[in-house]
Amino acid sequence: MELNYLLQQAIMNIQNLQEYYEYQIKKTESYVNKEIKKYKYGVILEKYFINIILDNKEPLAKEEQHVIDEIIDTCDADVRKDGVYVKYKLKNIDKLGKKYEFNPRVATTEYIKLIEQPKILNDSTLIMLLVRYEEAISGILRYMISHYPDAYLKDKTITFSEIMAIPGGIETVKKIFLDKEIEGFMRLPLGDWYSTFESKHKAKFLFGKDEFERFKEIYYRRNIIVHNQKVVNDTYISNVKETCRKNVNKGDILQVDKEYMFTAFSIVKIIIYGTFWGLKKASKEKEIFEKYMFDMAFSHMLNKEWDISEYVYGIMKEDKEQEEASRICNLVNYWISVKNQNRLDEVQEEIEKFDVTAKSAQFKVAKYALLNKFDKVNEILEKVLGKDIPACYIEEWPLFIQYRDSMEYRNLKKTHSKEFEELGYEPDSITVENEEGILDKFENNIEQI
Repeated sequence: MELNYLLQQAIMNIQNLQEYYEYQIKKTESYVNKEIKKYKYGVILEKYFINIILDNKEPLAKEEQHVIDEIIDTCDADVRKDGVYVKYKLKNIDKLGKKYEFNPRVATTEYIKLIEQPKILNDSTLIMLLVRYEEAISGILRYMISHYPDAYLKDKTITFSEIMAIPGGIETVKKIFLDKEIEGFMRLPLGDWYSTFESKHKAKFLFGKDEFERFKEIYYRRNIIVHNQKVVNDTYISNVKETCRKNVNKGDILQVDKEYMFTAFSIVKIIIYGTFWGLKKASKEKEIFEKYMFDMAFSHMLNKEWDISEYVYGIMKEDKEQEEASRICNLVNYWISVKNQNRLDEVQEEIEKFDVTAKSAQFKVAKYALLNKFDKVNEILEKVLGKDIPACYIEEWPLFIQYRDSMEYRNLKKTHSKEFEELGYEPDSITVENEEGILDKFENNIEQI
């Protein structure tokens, strides 16, 4: 399997996991917020009684005390040899109805179970996210060993007796060597994976803005969730920069929330793109691989995953071997990604210096759309709309997000209503190359659909 397919598979697996997570966390939070109300009174009673037993003089919160006043008729503490026993009577139970649980122990138990559900989902999703990442690394390694066996297996040996003990022929022996090498590699520390690729394939990984350090924090947080009950240990401290752990110390308990997960999804995708791009020279179909990268990054733009498209187009635009048209396309999409993160000021001067005099209409439009000079955009579109630039491009291309909110756009659409009625379809390279498989899957599931 070529690198481009491995990349597509890796990103798709993570995208699917993310969409599943987004659906489940929304559903879980909705369920918890609805059900947790049942246990409001019982949980507050539990807290109130514990304060009595411990002789805690600190008053309850105002709202909590209001609940106690609402439902407690009488309450006395009976001191016994084996401890304090609280006797109480409730009031207003009939008024409140049967939708509440007033038993303190039951209510507290169920409350804890409910608030743990989003945590369980977050923890398990983080674990699965790193599994997907490791699957991608394993797939890369299998590709590398298969195509460059001398780099990994040149000095490996096997005895004749071992061969005789193996059922099957030479293919079985090859598989055993391959599997053992992959197994040993995956046991290495995270940093050794990349140093191995660098030394054996002269790979250059372009991780900036501390992406890799932030990824390491995610990776080692997963490890302490799986192996150390979320408790920070020396391994975590020694492998994660202080700037990425924000005053986290040994013995602290780390949690994973929704915001952390969304960040983790983005960072892991960035690391996967960076890993594959660093190894692109090993691809047997370099041009196809680059086209895959471009199209996949464009999909991230359409999904408004600007940080990911910024990273991908950012590393692609620095490739000195690509043709000028490809380099400019990468550059424009990089600018679009930056702009849509409210950071136009960072690239505005560069865009203004962008000479489009001898460039095509698309690049001329791109420059002025990026600079929000919509009168100039209209001036160009009036000449090329429906020819060099179909109207459907304007409706779909992220370049025109701000333009589509302008008066100039509304005027153009009104003047050229016929062109805007026409729709267009242009498949990307990924769709074309996978057309048969996509259609087969659809055909197989058509009855269910």
